[in-house]
Amino acid sequence: MINVLHVSQVGMGVGGTEECIYLLCKYLDKQKFANYIWSPYGGGETLDLLQREKVISGASLAKSAPELTDFIQNSQINIVIVHSGALNMFYILPTLKIFKEGFDLPVIEVMHRPLPSWGAPFGIDRIVAVSEYVATKQKPEYQAITQVIYNGIELDLFDRSKYNKADCRRRLGLPADKLIFGFIGHLAEWKRPQDIIEVARQAAERDGEAFFAIAGDGPLRAFIEKQIAELGLKNIKLLGRVAKSQRTDFFASLDLFLFPSGEEAFALVVLEAMAIGLPVITYNYGSLHEYFDPAQDNYFLAPYKDGARLADIALRLAGDRAAREKLGADNLALSKKFDMRQVAKDYELLISKLAAKEVAAVKSSAKLERNLGGIALAAGETELAKAIYSEAIRQEPGLREGIIDEVNRFKNFLQGMKKPTAN
Repeated sequence: MINVLHVSQVGMGVGGTEECIYLLCKYLDKQKFANYIWSPYGGGETLDLLQREKVISGASLAKSAPELTDFIQNSQINIVIVHSGALNMFYILPTLKIFKEGFDLPVIEVMHRPLPSWGAPFGIDRIVAVSEYVATKQKPEYQAITQVIYNGIELDLFDRSKYNKADCRRRLGLPADKLIFGFIGHLAEWKRPQDIIEVARQAAERDGEAFFAIAGDGPLRAFIEKQIAELGLKNIKLLGRVAKSQRTDFFASLDLFLFPSGEEAFALVVLEAMAIGLPVITYNYGSLHEYFDPAQDNYFLAPYKDGARLADIALRLAGDRAAREKLGADNLALSKKFDMRQVAKDYELLISKLAAKEVAAVKSSAKLERNLGGIALAAGETELAKAIYSEAIRQEPGLREGIIDEVNRFKNFLQGMKKPTAN
């Protein structure tokens, strides 16, 4: 049995990284692999689900060295998979350095963001890029340890024949008699949900049958609500955050999926829309073209940030049922290559190749303490960070200057976050 520790840098709530962790834990062969979770930034809905379904063998939210050491050694961990889904380096680096500086364990870093690997300079064993686009972001000197394993989904869950569209719409409070475009995701600038407002505005003028459902929450919600009110749009509804249990209802309610996002590593929601047989309209940016057949006329990929072109494509498809049905059928066929069962097999080969044969030993207690102090600092637990850093310095006085520098850099980072940005 190979004991695999999955490390989350974004907590274990609801999101793309958390869903990838959930699916990998669920689909790794239980006869050969046991899954454990360490989530120093907290638990949440996905961790609750993993425990309720008995998919994992153990979990820890530990922030102290003794507790983390006991958890790793008692669980007899053979390999660590760090799921790099955060954007803040102060969240990411300590979780990676813990396993190369504090424990003698092989580490795989899965890049869930289109960024260079954070752990490669510290000697991690493998970088997994979730798309070819993410692979191009890796530095030349680390290409030899980089491989692409695409994200996958549970295809059976998105079998449209299991769902009644009218019932799904009723449960979500959506109109029964409209052609519905849908978006689901974090309402943040880089996801560009604001571009949907322009499509909805044009649709209101040109096609009274089109309706828009936006699922998700985030910093742009108030701005979007203001836009809707100022334009007097009646053809759009903000659903707020849709629970994992409602996601299939949401997709089954739609006629088209509109995803005007920016720099995606490899968005699961696009795969989910494809698997349920929806046409997808998106920007030709980042990894988004990788879902589709390059030999076909992918006219549904608009130039990035070209809202006018996005609206033209959407409204063209709104009026062409045959084109919608063809795109939906094509997408359903293309989605088969992203079956989570095959993705899990790719990870099984990699894990088996790299896993340590013996239980991890602690390499440096002082450096372990220092990195745990960094996690507490990033989490805003300043008193806990002070206590942990003090213990690290007590064990190894030479760490003092590095810790002071680390704290100062974090303070400067926070100050930079408070500065006003240009519109």
